[in-house]
Amino acid sequence: MKREEIIAMLEEELTKVHKQIEVDEDITEEQRESLLSTSNSLLESLEEAKADETANLQLQAICAMFGKDFDDLLDSKDDGNGDPLSALANGAESAEDDGSIRSKPVWQKIRHILRDEMSLKNILYSEDDEDYVTAQFGMGDGEGKKLTVRVIYTPGADSVQMRAGYPFDIDLQILPIARTYICQRNYEMRYTRIEMDQRDGEVYISTVMRLDDPDKLSNGSFVRLLHLTMSTGFDEYDTFRRYSRAEITDDERAHFLSEVERISKLMLGEQ
Repeated sequence: MKREEIIAMLEEELTKVHKQIEVDEDITEEQRESLLSTSNSLLESLEEAKADETANLQLQAICAMFGKDFDDLLDSKDDGNGDPLSALANGAESAEDDGSIRSKPVWQKIRHILRDEMSLKNILYSEDDEDYVTAQFGMGDGEGKKLTVRVIYTPGADSVQMRAGYPFDIDLQILPIARTYICQRNYEMRYTRIEMDQRDGEVYISTVMRLDDPDKLSNGSFVRLLHLTMSTGFDEYDTFRRYSRAEITDDERAHFLSEVERISKLMLGEQ
């Protein structure tokens, strides 16, 4: 079989799976949603493989779910018939067998969103920690500003944290001024927060997405919050770059000195 024929065969089989899932009365709605999400992800992988003739890992994995070998199919006329729903369900179950965080459906879905829906490249995935797992990638605005973005999934807290960090730290000499600015901005923000490590001046934008039901992670909400985190990071970029160089404006200096004077009087018991 030709590569194109294998892709067409797999598309046909997965489309049958999708339709079968939609009408199957023997599965719960939770199982139905999980299986539909898996089949959609596989169909999207096939679309990606169509456009890239070197992308055969996806094809090998999908063929394996149907009990077929991709390389063998290239040299055969096998029609690929089998029990696709069973293969899909067994494939989904096997991903959870090792009990690791990386194998959890919500993390697999996050990886799919980052890689396939957002088309991000050069993503670095951490090994399992006791409590969380991380995906990291770089993001630029095309004008020289660059962020290091991390997506951190913590099953025990039923949450995903998104961080947009900077390639510089706040100069330790002006941490009090930076703290004043951060407090003001955090009061004004609704969803994102600015976090700073006062030990070394590391600063990043943080957004936490709560997962009351991890099995129902919303793709749209995830993407919007991640974009919001990154756009806020770029919005605050120039200010924190100035602070990394110990550069402050006259207004910032005057405001800070007035605060110091007010607090000094309070500490000394003066009215």
